[in-house]
Amino acid sequence: MDWKNFWDKHASSNNVLEQVGRNGITAKQMEILMKEQASRAVALLELTSDAKLLDVCCGNGAFSMCMFPFVKSLVGIDLSSLQIEQANRNKQINTRFETVDVLNLTQWEKYSSLQQTFDGITLCFSFQYFETFEKGAKVIHDLLPLLKSGGKILLTDVPDRARFFNHYTNFSRLFGLFVQMLKDKNVMGKFWSSDEMKIICNNEQVQGEFLIQPKHYAYAHYRFDYLITKP
Repeated sequence: MDWKNFWDKHASSNNVLEQVGRNGITAKQMEILMKEQASRAVALLELTSDAKLLDVCCGNGAFSMCMFPFVKSLVGIDLSSLQIEQANRNKQINTRFETVDVLNLTQWEKYSSLQQTFDGITLCFSFQYFETFEKGAKVIHDLLPLLKSGGKILLTDVPDRARFFNHYTNFSRLFGLFVQMLKDKNVMGKFWSSDEMKIICNNEQVQGEFLIQPKHYAYAHYRFDYLITKP
């Protein structure tokens, strides 16, 4: 799947939530929910008001800016330059948004200078787009050096392989998935298992915690969050 092209096209929408694929409920409901999720993310990361946060796959920065009031500074990175253009239209002092391919994170010109800089890292609503175990493992491996000792990485809204059929609930949805896969255009991406996440954490010698989302979250019936703590 060409995710850069996919999200570049989404960026052309006039709807901030549609730009980043947050739909399924009303815009007002999603706005309220995103603020609640942002508050929960900051709490899970145990961030203080002087914290530095890295938001990976930040898209248009809508969710980033929900988290920003809780921290001192925020850097957002995303593959889509058009999404980053949207993010930079709403940036504030102590926020920065840059076009970076996280699968080539070590090629980012600032990568070396940002070693052990961030108190917390978020990767929200996007881990599914790393479509193989190897890609997901590489992302975590390359993010860990940017994190301070004792810092945490939070992955949110990860599709749960154990609850695959909670999303693909009928033949029509399954057939649609089959057609997308034939065209190499599976817009859902990868469903991850808790065992896969454990293997990544064990290989990196970090602590991992599988988190059940609050039931009223829009996608809680088939997604989970995952918290990684660096020693």
